[in-house]
Amino acid sequence: MNKNLHFRPAMILFWILAVIGCGGRWLPGSPPDVIRSDHLAIVTVKAQDSLQTLAQTHLGDHRKAHWIAEYNGVQKIKPGMRLAIPLKPFLSGGLRPEGYQTVPVLLYPRIVADGGTERSLSAGTFENHLQYLNTNGYSTVSLDRLAAFFNLEDQLPPNAFVMTFDSAERWVYDLAYPLLKRYGYTAAVFIPTGSVGNPKNITWAELAEMAAAGFDIGASGIAARNLTNVARGTDPEAHLKELEAQISQPQKAIAQHLKTQCRYFAYPEGETDDMIIALLKKHGYRAGFTQQRGSNPFFVDTYKVRRSLLAMQGDAMQLRQNLTTFVSAELR
Repeated sequence: MNKNLHFRPAMILFWILAVIGCGGRWLPGSPPDVIRSDHLAIVTVKAQDSLQTLAQTHLGDHRKAHWIAEYNGVQKIKPGMRLAIPLKPFLSGGLRPEGYQTVPVLLYPRIVADGGTERSLSAGTFENHLQYLNTNGYSTVSLDRLAAFFNLEDQLPPNAFVMTFDSAERWVYDLAYPLLKRYGYTAAVFIPTGSVGNPKNITWAELAEMAAAGFDIGASGIAARNLTNVARGTDPEAHLKELEAQISQPQKAIAQHLKTQCRYFAYPEGETDDMIIALLKKHGYRAGFTQQRGSNPFFVDTYKVRRSLLAMQGDAMQLRQNLTTFVSAELR
């Protein structure tokens, strides 16, 4: 039985008394396929089972297969195995005796088909990054799961990260999207809603396709302008009204065109202040994303989530430097 089960001795005793006789053998008849409590389900693996199907059946989400694998210390399963399936996060906040999990959020600049310049990354370099991430077991998670991790409501894979773009330009759909799908990754796309559908920009129909494929569509205002810049002599009331429009109108546009609620905001140029954060909270945003470099533990300020902007000509070494997923610390 799994090494983690010693954290719940009373529960284990109950299961033992329920299914095992005093001599250490199962009571007459076959053991039940599933023994369930509020926190765990003990199951017998069947021929058609996989970690993903068990996660879908018992946790309601095939992406939580890593819960089962990590709890039982296995990577593969076979028929007849008895597995303990944790029904709730068992490593809240990614806390372990030796440290805690952090989640890197990567911000990619403009991607171009060939070459790359000081202000763009070539599609070939971007694919090299995806190959490295895939080969080394990194997995993307949605913004909802990231927010749930911050709130101690979800447990993420050990090498979880989030990929983001701040653009409504065509390269997001034409170049980045196909490559991400090829490697089984998703991303969060923060759009200035006033630019959608303009020449050389992505359309609402294309954004809807990406959302249906598991991509997050967030906002970066109407025109992606730095919201902290205030011209001298600007009337405070007029400034507040403009800020509110930049934050609330993108939500309405996304709800209208994508039939989904927009709950995440990327600050244009990464800049924010207390007034902007207060308005995000007022309008129901769950998190705001900066361009401050660094990874994110569960105790990060969720309205100042850190993102690492990848250098335009960054190689795999530069990528690795922005992929901190665990911080060692003595927490016993």
